[in-house]
Amino acid sequence: MPNIKLTDVTRAASLLKKVVDKADVFKDGALSREEIRYLGQAATGATKDPKTLAALQGAHGHGKATGPQPLSDVKKSIDELKARVRAADKDGDGVLSEVEQRKLKTNGEKGLLGFVDVAKRRQVSDFTMPPPPPENRPRFKWSGTPAEVCQSLLAAFSMRSNDNHWPSWGVSPELRGMSARYVIDTSEAKEMVQALKNLYPARQKSVLIELARRTEHSTFGCAAVTPKARPLFEAWAKSLGLASLEFKNPAAPNLPPP
Repeated sequence: MPNIKLTDVTRAASLLKKVVDKADVFKDGALSREEIRYLGQAATGATKDPKTLAALQGAHGHGKATGPQPLSDVKKSIDELKARVRAADKDGDGVLSEVEQRKLKTNGEKGLLGFVDVAKRRQVSDFTMPPPPPENRPRFKWSGTPAEVCQSLLAAFSMRSNDNHWPSWGVSPELRGMSARYVIDTSEAKEMVQALKNLYPARQKSVLIELARRTEHSTFGCAAVTPKARPLFEAWAKSLGLASLEFKNPAAPNLPPP
């Protein structure tokens, strides 16, 4: 087991924090065990290197949380691990000897130590993340209240890749699985309008009214219709006698503090 310079530990921690940003393949502002497992299956090269995966897992698990952790918390864990690893240099010579390294026992500490070797040979551009896994969107269901049908419409036709998401710790149990903001572009709007055309006119009207209501405020679960998609909804609403409906584009709601 070769000696490790403390300067190399600092460099490894800095690089690992940049890799954490890239490892958020779900684009929800958090790192989860599911994402790390996905990297182990779908990534290649440095991104799939066992030492890299172990370092990510150690940084995620250091906070003792089992669910997704905000990226800022994972980076804070990396800083804490760096401090603990550097503190193992008891003789103050700026180098971790084999004996000093063996005193570091946790998976987070060992993961960061293993990543030191990776960081010596890699830079952030060497970590190429795979695309997000394909979405498994639910089927559109027209039964239920207007609010329930509207939610089904959004879940079935709004793609996760351009929606905004909160990690699970920021969402109450009954709302988990929902996007924080459903962003509706032109292609998604066309699918939604086509799906609504199969419903009775009265049901179409009630769902469109509910959809317009979801675009009024920047709150969790809101909908945001892009400027190019807006005319599609407005034209369909007008054909149903709802010319006054407005489909807005609110900003993503702010994530509450942990």
